[in-house]
Amino acid sequence: MNNLLRSEWIKLRTVPLHIILWCIAGGFVFVITVLVGVLTGSPRFFSAADLANLVGGTSIVAGLLVSVVSALAITSEFAHGTIRPTLAATPDRTKVWGAKAILLLVTGVLIGVIVVWASYLVGMVILNMRDGDIGISGDDGSLAVLVGTPFLFGILAMFGYGLGLLLRNSPAAVSIAILWPLLIETVLGGVLSIAGVDDPVRYLPYQSAFALAVAEPDDLVNGRVGGGLFFAVVVAVLVAVAVVINNRRDV
Repeated sequence: MNNLLRSEWIKLRTVPLHIILWCIAGGFVFVITVLVGVLTGSPRFFSAADLANLVGGTSIVAGLLVSVVSALAITSEFAHGTIRPTLAATPDRTKVWGAKAILLLVTGVLIGVIVVWASYLVGMVILNMRDGDIGISGDDGSLAVLVGTPFLFGILAMFGYGLGLLLRNSPAAVSIAILWPLLIETVLGGVLSIAGVDDPVRYLPYQSAFALAVAEPDDLVNGRVGGGLFFAVVVAVLVAVAVVINNRRDV
């Protein structure tokens, strides 16, 4: 397994597109946070919860790129045939899929930690230099966002990986990874509302997981932990189905 993980890490980090997308994701959150910190007209009234919501909200957008990288990391191997030598060297396909999943999950969480904490701390310093009074506390939800958002990144990384492994097609996997939160769940939520379902968000896994990146998730029905677990279970099922199918399909 160690050799597999090392091999997958080399393949993941040596593709320039992956690095570029990760940098864009991190840069987006960081730049927006800095700009708001510098340009806000009332830093004294800017609370830690406000900063946490800013970082968490922009991180949700950045998470889309994390899922795209994970999708491309597996679909490009099928497209270019580089998966064949790996499977020839390791006949147990489950180990190959598992190594990729572990690597992408850990990478997604680490990127989330770096992006979220760096952005929040820099934003906090800027605002405090402008007469703000912002810290990190469990009482205002800021700490929960700083801890929960990296886990959201990890789940999104697995979401993209599951789609890529299941579909084996880059355009299809990337399109679904992007359109699922922006269009598909929005439409499903509208349909459920029209059908008379109360609080339709409780049945939408992706949107439920947004609670991980919100300082005060009281208005989200499933709550912080429940929303995150709901999406994590759905993603785990997606990855498991993709693994079972690919263990039986020809490469």
